[in-house]
Amino acid sequence: MDIEDGDEIDAALYEHWRACINIDVKGQVGYEASYSFQRNRPLKKLMDEYCNQYNLDVSQVGFLFDGRLVQAEQTPHELGIEDGDEILAMLHLRRHV
Repeated sequence: MDIEDGDEIDAALYEHWRACINIDVKGQVGYEASYSFQRNRPLKKLMDEYCNQYNLDVSQVGFLFDGRLVQAEQTPHELGIEDGDEILAMLHLRRHV
């Protein structure tokens, strides 16, 4: 590789395409957790880990990113989640009739 004086190197690409990013998950009752997670891995694993950590039933928790419901098969890359972004974990309320 020949690098000459005045040449520029684009170093932002590595950070942008890093394999793992940090994602914060915050719940409505104060439960918070941070995860190092692969960009192209379905978020089901993160959802399961969060619920297991706080003894929650994953079927009773909705995960939101930018106001949209996250599906278990979606990846951080598909959703545009970047390093340090936050996902909200909201408990579903059931109505008894």
